[in-house]
This record gives sequence, C-alpha cells and structure tokens, in this order.
Amino acid sequence: MVTLPFDAAEDKKLVYNLISHGMNIARINCAHDNEEIWEKTINNIRAAEKKLGLSCKVLMDIAGPKSRIIRLTSSLSNPVVNQGDSFLFTGSPVINNFHGMDIVCEGGIPEVIPMLKIGDPVLIDDGTIECSVSKIVNDGVILEVNKVSDKKGIRMKAEKGLNFPNSNAMISTLSAKDLGCGNPYYGENRNHSGSG
Repeated sequence: MVTLPFDAAEDKKLVYNLISHGMNIARINCAHDNEEIWEKTINNIRAAEKKLGLSCKVLMDIAGPKSRIIRLTSSLSNPVVNQGDSFLFTGSPVINNFHGMDIVCEGGIPEVIPMLKIGDPVLIDDGTIECSVSKIVNDGVILEVNKVSDKKGIRMKAEKGLNFPNSNAMISTLSAKDLGCGNPYYGENRNHSGSG
C-alpha cells in the first residue's frame, strides 16, 4: 500500500511506476486536496492497471470530524491565556452576550457544546491548554484554564484543535467532505473499502 502524493493526479508515469513495482493498494488521504484531484488520481490508477494488466485497489481514507476553533474574537490585542483565566466557548457565529469574557472561541462542531457538563475537560491544541467547563450559559459554556504548557501563557488562535475526552457526544464520523468520497462521480464500482 502506498499513500499517493498530490502529484499522482497529474503524473501518470509516477502512478504507472508504482503499480509496476508492486503497489496493489493506492491510499488517497481525503483530509487533503479535493474531489477533482481524487478523480484524476483514480483515473491514472485505472489507466495504469489496463496498460500493465495488473490490479490496484483504491483506499479512500476519510478525514472524519475535526473539531477546531473556527473563529476567535477578543478585546485583547494579544489574547494569551494562563492558568485561572476564563473565556466563552460557543457554537454560535453570532454572540449577543460575551458574559464578561475578553475572549470568545467558536467551535467547529457546535453540537458538542450542549452536551458538555460542569467539570468536563476540554483540551486545546493537543493539550497545550487544558480547560474545564466552569459554567453553562445560554449560548455556550465558560471554560476555565487549568493548565498551560508554557508558564508565560499560550496565545489563543483560530484553527487550533479541540478535544473533549469525557464527552459522549454523538457526532457523525462522516463529514460533508467525507460524504463526497462516496459520490458515484468517482467511478462505477468504487466504494469506501477501496475495491473496484
């Protein structure tokens, strides 16, 4: 099995050489690129199979849900958090009440937020910021910073990953982008198992 690079969409010879040297499963990482690139890559695989008289399965490795801070609003020019600080965490793009907080973070999977309970941990940026839910408000939760990996504090930014280790949130493992991987647009017999 070989994880194909972006180049496989344009470089037919690369795909041909990989199959001729033993690649029998081509992995396409759907966390990257888009439907057009994936289709071109699969077309190159199918063309090389025909020329070589060999078979190569296609494994579409879906990205799954990724919870991130998608928007950060702050009255601070440099929104750094330290142990003991608090901020509003919401799933709503429109906030009418900052609840006295200088920092507001909007999460990318809003359905998680109503499932959070007082005391639940929330980790930001692979745990460089460890928080817990200190209060539930009508448009989100107040998170208190329990620990940061740097004594000088950590700057809050959009696009940082979020993790909810104690949450039993029922989140679909298929994102809208993942569902695109199952589109018949990619070929007659292709499916998520990679056969075809």
